[in-house]
Amino acid sequence: MGVVSMKPVIEQLAARLAQSGIRSSHQRLKVLEYLLGNRNHPTSEQVYTALRRKVPSLCRSTVSNTLALFVQAHLIRIINPDQREPRYDGDMNDHGHFICQTCEAVIDFAVDIGAAPDQTLANCQIYSKCICYHGLCARCAQLTQEA
Repeated sequence: MGVVSMKPVIEQLAARLAQSGIRSSHQRLKVLEYLLGNRNHPTSEQVYTALRRKVPSLCRSTVSNTLALFVQAHLIRIINPDQREPRYDGDMNDHGHFICQTCEAVIDFAVDIGAAPDQTLANCQIYSKCICYHGLCARCAQLTQEA
């Protein structure tokens, strides 16, 4: 069985960055590749930790700056920015998030967020839509009931 080349994937990611007006670099490509390939809603530190062995030249500030650049370009989104450390989501399709207040798990769920709810936002420019529920995930709720 042959080795699958990552070149086409990297070329697609580079094209995606170029379409957003972002210059490609090895570090930026690896950060975007990680976010699109992992649905774990990582923090900046988690992205850094996951990539530092593969990209020895990567530093924490590069990851933070890259994530901020990608958010600004609408390539990724921040979820739950009111927590002590933001988490990032590479899935830009409409969906909601449930965040467990105990274990901090983030669970994606399908939701139709459609158009603006009423005329209040008729003249606004909407760049992203976010539905976020907070509570106890099924596992933590079960543990709470058993305690």
